[in-house]
Amino acid sequence: MAERKPKRTVYHVTPDKQETATRQWQVQHKEGRHEVREPHGTQREAIMAARQQAKQHKPAQVVVHGTDGRIRTEYTYGDDPRNIPG
Repeated sequence: MAERKPKRTVYHVTPDKQETATRQWQVQHKEGRHEVREPHGTQREAIMAARQQAKQHKPAQVVVHGTDGRIRTEYTYGDDPRNIPG
């Protein structure tokens, strides 16, 4: 019987959709059936927090979104599914 791989945790870094005077950023991920949102003051802070969590909870992936919602970059930790170097 094939061994099952643990499910990858995906951390999304996104702008907070609430209209405020200063744009806030958040890290979103799922814990079981619950969605967790962690607010951060800047995108840089949110990326650093998401990457730190992903490194501690491998296999994991960080997906960074821009203010337009498009994916800017991704970071994968443990069990990278790509066969392409880089």
